[in-house]
Amino acid sequence: MKKWSFIVIVCSVSALLFAMPEKERFRRGAGMWEVFSQLDETARKDLLKLQREDPEAFRLEMEKRAEKLYQEKWTKRAELQQLIDAYQTTDDAVKKAEIKAQLTQKLSADFDQRLTNHRRQLEEMKRRTAYFEEKLEKRAAEKEKIIEKLAQDFLSGEKKLMKVHRVNLPPRPPMKNKKKGVE
Repeated sequence: MKKWSFIVIVCSVSALLFAMPEKERFRRGAGMWEVFSQLDETARKDLLKLQREDPEAFRLEMEKRAEKLYQEKWTKRAELQQLIDAYQTTDDAVKKAEIKAQLTQKLSADFDQRLTNHRRQLEEMKRRTAYFEEKLEKRAAEKEKIIEKLAQDFLSGEKKLMKVHRVNLPPRPPMKNKKKGVE
C-alpha cells in the first residue's frame, strides 16, 4: 500500500511540475539548485542560515535569484538565435565568418561557465563524500560501543523494536501449484 501511495505522489508531483510553464518549473526546481551551486561558500552559508531562521524569506530569495538566472539564460539564448538567424540569412562570406566567430566566442564562454559550475559541484560532492566517509569510519571504530548501548537500551526498555506487520514486508513470490500448473 505504501509503495503505491509513494508512486501516486511522485506521479502527481511530476505531473504538476510539467503542467507548469517552463519558467515556473525552472524557478521551483532545477533553477533553485543551479543558483545554489553557483554561490560561493560565504553566500551559501548565509543562505543556509536564512533558511533555518526564516524559511519563507529563504524561498523568496532563492526564487528571486532563480528568476535572475532564468532571465540571463533566455537573454543568452536570444543572442545566440539572432546570430544563427543572421548567419543563415546573409550571403556575404566575410559577414558569415564574423558571425561564426562571434557565435563561437559566445558558445565558448558559455561552455567555460558550465565547466566551472560543474567543477564547483564536483568539489562540493567530494567535500560531502569525505565528510560522510569520516563519519562512517568513526562509527565503524565505535561499533562495539554503539552495539553495547543499543543492546542496553533495548533490554532496559528505553528503546523498542518496531513491530513487524505483514504490510511492511516485501511481497512473497507467487506459489505455483505443480499439479495443475496454476499460480
